[in-house]
Amino acid sequence: SGSMNSHNNAGGNTKPRLNLNMNAPVRRLSIQEMMNPEHQQARTKPLLLTGWKEYQTSQSNGAGDSSNSNDAFSVSMQEENFQKVFGNYTQYVKNQFVQPLKDKQDRKCLATSSSVVKLMKMKSKSLGIITRSTDNKSKQIKKNADKGKDNGDHILFFTNDSESPDFFRALKATYTIPSPLHYGADTDAETDAETEDKSGKGFHVFSAMVQGSFHGFHKHDDAHIYQIHGRKMWWFLPPDTQTPPKHNPCLFLVNSDKLHEGQGQGQGQAAAISVLQQPGETIHVPKNWWHATCALDDWTIAVGMQRGSPHKYQQNFESLPQPFVKRSNANANAQDEDKAQHTVDEK
Repeated sequence: SGSMNSHNNAGGNTKPRLNLNMNAPVRRLSIQEMMNPEHQQARTKPLLLTGWKEYQTSQSNGAGDSSNSNDAFSVSMQEENFQKVFGNYTQYVKNQFVQPLKDKQDRKCLATSSSVVKLMKMKSKSLGIITRSTDNKSKQIKKNADKGKDNGDHILFFTNDSESPDFFRALKATYTIPSPLHYGADTDAETDAETEDKSGKGFHVFSAMVQGSFHGFHKHDDAHIYQIHGRKMWWFLPPDTQTPPKHNPCLFLVNSDKLHEGQGQGQGQAAAISVLQQPGETIHVPKNWWHATCALDDWTIAVGMQRGSPHKYQQNFESLPQPFVKRSNANANAQDEDKAQHTVDEK
């Protein structure tokens, strides 16, 4: 992590400066080191973790070179390949508060994964800030955001294995959650969905963002996010901080004063922690730490887990059907055999 500030362009016009200076250091550890007793206190604060790929093995036979397996996972999750494999899975279209948008009949809006990505690119109201664009439209977007005005519904592609079990069944076949970070079974990171659901210890999450996508300050139980592609800026505030402002966090890149609006002065003002997450790195989010993110690249995707249940965080939506996903031959044959056996039993 470091800083990346913009500079004057050739024409002499000053572009907005992207302030990626870290306000306070986030400790960097390997996933294995994190679990050492000597680092128990470190786990109570945000961490930048390395070593994810060391836990990856071939999903086809349970063995193999971890580096090759992780490289294959990274390639499979490139935007073009993701669209081919996962583009037809149905998702909830969610707003910046991770709640589904609704139509006039109060029905939750649904769209395929590929359509949600297109919507995000159309609706990303931070784009002019991240690209340091100086055109009139981008200036107006920033001006409205500075005043707290909305520029239309901001779309989030954030889902979990409770609402999208079929999507995650296919997704989890491509990677392994490192055992020290798994909130399901205590001993084995490769537990099935039924075991995890019954334990109630944790659930899987997937996040896709485009340049300028953001997720404002919020908090929950312990979580971790592994960055597959793209860079993501994070801001953290301690649990005892009074509720942070509802600003678009991408604004903090050009105006760090926005981070402390409404926080008061002197002793009551919380010290923010910020960190730039690169592909291949994992962020550990401790319980009840406020955190916000801003995507810096046009294909910024991540997987991870969160402790607890989606029901605790107003994420208890119905499981999604997948009418546009072609069944695999193996899955189709298994379902046909079950159907045939059920018919025989009825007779």
